[in-house]
Amino acid sequence: MSQQPMSSLLHHTFTGHEGSVFGVRISEEISIPGSDTVRRILASCSDDRTIRIWDVSDITNESPVGGQEDAATASVETGFATSTSRAGQDPNRYIAVAMGHLSRIWGLRFLAQQGSTQQLLSYGEDASLQVWELDVVNLARPPGTVPEDPFLALRHQDTYRFHSGKHIWSVAVLGTDDGPSKVSTGGADGCIACYDIALNEMQDRRISLWSMKGVWDKCDVQDKWPHANATSTVARSPTESPAKSTFTALKGRWVLQRTIESALSWHPSGAFKGSAVFELRPPTNKAYDMEYLYVEEGNFTTKQGLSFLGSRRYVYRYQASTDKITAWFVNVDDKTSVDYFFHDIYFQKVKVADPQFEGWQAGSSIAKGYHLCVKDDYWAEYEFKYSGAGLRKWNLAYNVKGPEKDYVANAHYTRDDNAVEAIDGVCEGLPPHAMATEGQRPDLDPQDSFKSYAWVSDVEFLTTTEYGHVLLGTLHSANQLPTLRLVDQHTFQRVSWEKLTRLDNLKSYCIAASVSGKGIAFLSGSEGTIYLYRHRERSISPLITLPLKVSGLFVQVLRQMTDPFEQVPQLASTGVVASCLGFATANALILELTPSRTEEPQFAIVRRMTLILPSSFVVTSACFTDSQKLVILGARSGALAFYDISASSDNNIGMTASCC
Repeated sequence: MSQQPMSSLLHHTFTGHEGSVFGVRISEEISIPGSDTVRRILASCSDDRTIRIWDVSDITNESPVGGQEDAATASVETGFATSTSRAGQDPNRYIAVAMGHLSRIWGLRFLAQQGSTQQLLSYGEDASLQVWELDVVNLARPPGTVPEDPFLALRHQDTYRFHSGKHIWSVAVLGTDDGPSKVSTGGADGCIACYDIALNEMQDRRISLWSMKGVWDKCDVQDKWPHANATSTVARSPTESPAKSTFTALKGRWVLQRTIESALSWHPSGAFKGSAVFELRPPTNKAYDMEYLYVEEGNFTTKQGLSFLGSRRYVYRYQASTDKITAWFVNVDDKTSVDYFFHDIYFQKVKVADPQFEGWQAGSSIAKGYHLCVKDDYWAEYEFKYSGAGLRKWNLAYNVKGPEKDYVANAHYTRDDNAVEAIDGVCEGLPPHAMATEGQRPDLDPQDSFKSYAWVSDVEFLTTTEYGHVLLGTLHSANQLPTLRLVDQHTFQRVSWEKLTRLDNLKSYCIAASVSGKGIAFLSGSEGTIYLYRHRERSISPLITLPLKVSGLFVQVLRQMTDPFEQVPQLASTGVVASCLGFATANALILELTPSRTEEPQFAIVRRMTLILPSSFVVTSACFTDSQKLVILGARSGALAFYDISASSDNNIGMTASCC
């Protein structure tokens, strides 16, 4: 039987991406509300960090292609676009474009259509899964009519970050007719996360925080020896496993204050002040999964004024199979090994704030224990207080009754933010570079994550987060840390954090640029507003709003001057270049600083120039010449564009590139 030669039909050739295309997906048939129209769209993702949407509803254009050889001849190069690319004039151009990932995007998935909204998710090298919404009503246009600019908005809905390091490599989606889509992601960290994605943003956020049973279990490997890292103040969801989450959050140093009220004259009353450390070490019994050596040291002062040094040691253990914490006495001779059992810690009550409105703004867990010491009864009660998903304070009360002892001891523990110490044993087995810098996690939502940063001084940097928080981080050097110790000749540097503000425009997407030695930085989010941060005043204010999301932001010192009042060099003139995603122009700004004796110097935009970009020119770098006569832009494709800005001093004038 003779075989018929294989053939195919080429319906569309799409151009527009500025890098390798890693993923494409064709949607199911999309019904347009209020119309009999049915459409299909194609989504693509690329090395250029963009997602682009194309209309593939019309396949009447059929160009026969015979075999692979002809197909190769008929194809159009899709790699890095050049200035001769037809993107922008092609009737098959994209109808929507968006950028949200920090690095390459590996793949896409369509979710179920609900009403006029079509959901799409993307995942990539930055180990995040992003959810997008597309309003499909405008798809009801006549076939073949495509406006000059993308006419559909691909809106960012949410970001999910449950993997550490880089890369989400695999995604599985289970769609439902009347509920959220079930999503599972597998990452390069060897973990699988399962969660729900719904159209309703509030429901979505709540599910991701509180219906994550099993997702936090991926942290088991990180919690166990020898992968312990820097001090953890973050407690996992207390509604799922208060024992495990609390045990993990105890690691590190605490400020301790204890009062003792005794009813017996031979047992003194007084106050103890000192510190306590939970040192993570390998479990000394295979039946347990995690183990701390607890050490407290300080001074005890009696009510009569006598003062002397005091110290206590215990061992705390966590067992995953029973989800239980136990406390043990330490051998008095070697001061490290376990001697005998003290008490179990049973969690009685968990109280958290309503996550629908505030997340983990406040909450507490109550746990109790009992021990019989010969004839004396020990009743222990623990209260762990959460704030912003972190364990910052906790209390321990002992009520002791018996013929030999009769007293009440109340201890208050507060996280010691001023102490940075390499705990013996914890550092063994860790690579040296992992111990070079240690920092407390800021007091944020557990699903929040760092987004972008910019240095504002030699030791201070501005950081934004996924939820729009703006933080100021400060590195503390060794001479600022009296408790510092060296581990394998590597020095710790601690980071302290200050919350500055929260801006909705910086949620999910933010880029930052700064002039670090001059104390200014520029931030921009998804809506095109550029904010100016002034470090001296700790102020953030809107500078200018551009028509679309800013995809490139470049800052340069143009001129300095000496402050006539302080006689120190100050920034006088700054150049800023900003480009927008999918826009044919870039903006060049010149800012001047006006000093004043009576009030803080002010920045003002003295020139704004619109730079018309060559075709398919994606700006990746920019600078002003020292003479301030030229602005030079660099493109992803390797091209350069030169703009003569000395010819005119008019603001907002369109300028074309003189050389490219």
